[in-house]
Order: sequence, then C-alpha cells, then structure tokens
Amino acid sequence: MSSEEAAAAEVPGVRFVPTAPWFCTTNRLCPAYAGTAPIFVDGAHMTPEYSAKLAPVIGEKLLGQVGT
Repeated sequence: MSSEEAAAAEVPGVRFVPTAPWFCTTNRLCPAYAGTAPIFVDGAHMTPEYSAKLAPVIGEKLLGQVGT
C-alpha cells in the first residue's frame, strides 16, 4: 500500500484512486499521446482533450463504485 493510499484509508469517506495507469505504462513510460489526444499541457497538467477521454473512467471510479 502506498503512503497516499494509507493516508486516504485513515479518513472516513475517502477513497484512494490510483491514477498513474491513466498516464504511464507499468514500465513508467509516459506517452505524449493517447491515440490522437495529447495527454499533457506541461509536465503536470492534462489537456482538455485527454480530460474528456478520461471523464467516463474518472466518473466510474469516483461515483460508480461507492461503498467498495
């Protein structure tokens, strides 16, 4: 368990959602594009295009698995 996940587990009602797989491979390679959508505006912020692609995934993780 990561330190972030452990910290989230100690706060009632908080759920840790690992996001690294949405941006980088298991080899820690972080591509510039997902299909035709650029991923990063800079080194830390995602583009609106990639945000739109992730919206269904983020929604499911944050809202679709309540209580898990």
